[in-house]
Amino acid sequence: MIVTPRILSFLYTDQRESIERAGGGAGGNEGGGVELWVNDFLARDFLSVQPLGPQQETTSSYRAAYIAWAAHFGPQYSPFLRRAIKAWSQSRLGQQMMNWQRQKALLGMPLPLPLATIYRLQNGQSLEYDSSHSEESQGSIFHGLFGGYAFYDHIVCVRMLPLSLAAIWTTKFKLRLPAGRTSMIIAANFNFSKMFIVDLASGEILVNKAPQLPLQFVSAAPADSTGLQDSGLRWFEEYGRRLEASVYETSLLDDELPFSTGICLFPLQPPHLVKEVTRGVQVRVTLVYVPERSQSKHLSPGSETGEAVIGKYPLLVPGGPEFVYQSCTYQRADLGSMEGDFRFVEGCIARPTGGEWDVVCPRFRLDIPAHIF
Repeated sequence: MIVTPRILSFLYTDQRESIERAGGGAGGNEGGGVELWVNDFLARDFLSVQPLGPQQETTSSYRAAYIAWAAHFGPQYSPFLRRAIKAWSQSRLGQQMMNWQRQKALLGMPLPLPLATIYRLQNGQSLEYDSSHSEESQGSIFHGLFGGYAFYDHIVCVRMLPLSLAAIWTTKFKLRLPAGRTSMIIAANFNFSKMFIVDLASGEILVNKAPQLPLQFVSAAPADSTGLQDSGLRWFEEYGRRLEASVYETSLLDDELPFSTGICLFPLQPPHLVKEVTRGVQVRVTLVYVPERSQSKHLSPGSETGEAVIGKYPLLVPGGPEFVYQSCTYQRADLGSMEGDFRFVEGCIARPTGGEWDVVCPRFRLDIPAHIF
């Protein structure tokens, strides 16, 4: 890398002055052109096509990224830096190949090509919790790519396992995995109460049901009818589509744990979110299927009445916070539904200021979705 006075004058002066020195004037869109110009230098000198610093930290611009790289290493490393970066990149490919060979040796079968492509692009997620179970690292268990939820004493946040860990944990859980299949765990909760596995012969992706042994697994995506062994990839694509459409968003998964921010799997878009307004009171219902807690407990259809909501009498005021609660149900059938109403009184129960009326809880479906996350 040759650092000319022109480059230095651009990198280490303010944005307006650097644009002028690069040939632009005040106003217009010359700044975008200068960014593209620096992008070329970033790619050439540091093999980076994104505005990331040397520790893969996000920067505000390509200019800021170039400054971070240059400041981190200094001019004495310049003649060797690009070659070293390229060598590391090539060695990581070699490490991936060793991981694949180890996986094949442990499990006796290679990865289906669609799954291998996913791992070739990104080797799962390494979390701080892997190397340290300290109190400071606990928050990383909520950084799982495939999101989660919390209710009662049950906490889930599923991450994609690095290939080496996937092979190791698969051998440890071998007796709990489906007999007659050669499968591998690719994603799991931090305590493995919820696991996604891929059948290495068919590419089918499955998720475990209730934790009683022997574990039972159900398909997490529609069956592959193409012969491409890409069920897991199509499952991944559907999850990405939902994130892009804001079906899932980040929030606190457990209100009692301030470090539990993660991707919440309670949908924020129909069809698994329904809402209805009665006399200015809105009831919203969002549902998530929890396979790992599924049991063969049957609830007979019928009606139920009672006072309070989970033992509470919420007081709602215009513009005030929502009252939110969670409830679970078990059912034997694949299809079901629920609906009802809540009785309200103007004022409060102790000092009513008007009459009573029923607020509708809209009908919502209880079914096993085609895609399970």
